[in-house]
Amino acid sequence: GNSMGVVAILAALSAVHPSPLHRASPARMSAFPPGKGPLSIIVTVEIDPSRLEDFHATIKEDVRGSLEDEGGGCLRFDVHKDLEKENVFYFYEVYKDAEAVAKHKETAHYAKWQAFKASGGVKSQTASKAQGMIYGMG
Repeated sequence: GNSMGVVAILAALSAVHPSPLHRASPARMSAFPPGKGPLSIIVTVEIDPSRLEDFHATIKEDVRGSLEDEGGGCLRFDVHKDLEKENVFYFYEVYKDAEAVAKHKETAHYAKWQAFKASGGVKSQTASKAQGMIYGMG
């Protein structure tokens, strides 16, 4: 009866609109021996609440420039907003090596971030430096 037609329709729909929990590809993992992984910087910033619009524009430009204009030295640059505080953000930056970090600090987009900080846009900042060991992606 009709049940085969419904099953076929549902199968076709799920192929076009997979469940959000459906993995498009198997999970991937990369591991590095100690001392051989990329360098990461984890930054916490508290932004002056009156400067949030400027912050968003500045950090978007920094992320874009880091990923597109640094010759592949910046491998990842994520920005996260704190769940409770509207003006607190976390950056997760990954660079190929120390040379890539140094190159990042010489760019025009980084200079704009530094200018935003110098103008009082950042109330406080902490940064931790680390070296990648295991990266997983679903």
